[in-house]
Amino acid sequence: MRLEGVERIRNREKTINSISNYSGLLQCIPNVKQIKGREFEGEFQVGPIRAEVRGELTRFESDGNWSEADFLIKGPGVDIKVTSRIEISDQAYWIAEVKVSGPLAPLAEREIQRRAQDFVRSLVACALG
Repeated sequence: MRLEGVERIRNREKTINSISNYSGLLQCIPNVKQIKGREFEGEFQVGPIRAEVRGELTRFESDGNWSEADFLIKGPGVDIKVTSRIEISDQAYWIAEVKVSGPLAPLAEREIQRRAQDFVRSLVACALG
């Protein structure tokens, strides 16, 4: 699933600082309980079911006005890979690719995709300050 958007930048300096620093980006992940280096633990809700998940920032690159980040999130029977890019000019342009896999993925694919969309949108909103 591909997501993309254009957002207004409220504070350019804060936004560039946020997307240039992977630890700041990790702080923007919703429902995170603990962060250690590039790894994090949190909670993911699919319908009425809450599950503990573990994730990792597997790739991060930044060069001033852009950053790219790949996340791998593992939950019970489900893996979610998120690849994202944010570019800053007069506005913020962002794009994300979300891939869901694992033995339980087909059972709740739509709901998992909705939660993945929420993940991406929360990450972008926080990064843009």
